[in-house]
Amino acid sequence: MPYSQKFEEFSKKENSFLLKVERDASVLPKKFPNHRYLSFFIRIFIDYIDNSSMENKYLLEDISFVKYELDPSYRDSNRLAENPQNNFEIRVWTYGYYPIQATIFPKYGSSYILKGNVFFPVSAKEREENSIEPNKDSKKEKLH
Repeated sequence: MPYSQKFEEFSKKENSFLLKVERDASVLPKKFPNHRYLSFFIRIFIDYIDNSSMENKYLLEDISFVKYELDPSYRDSNRLAENPQNNFEIRVWTYGYYPIQATIFPKYGSSYILKGNVFFPVSAKEREENSIEPNKDSKKEKLH
């Protein structure tokens, strides 16, 4: 099938994904040197909105890659994920909550953006460990 025909066919497809963030509970939180707060290991990935009717919707195999835009305080705040087998997952350490964006680049058709928030559960003990006054220069919210 010619590229222009594939592009036209894929351009008619609809978004079938949402942006997900989950804490990896198998990895204990830790304090990094020179940081005030506990950091938590999280998974960021895309997942299907609804599996009931996938007709005319994008599938994971329709995607070339996903670009995640993390908080600007990260050294490398733009991350690429190219593996559909793990739902285009990335894993990062974070100590707070912040808005996040994923740009999905289909193999054919136009890219589109998903927005969400890095947010995850913390225990009462973890909250207590993070109860010191936040750094005034910090862009991330204190966990509460």
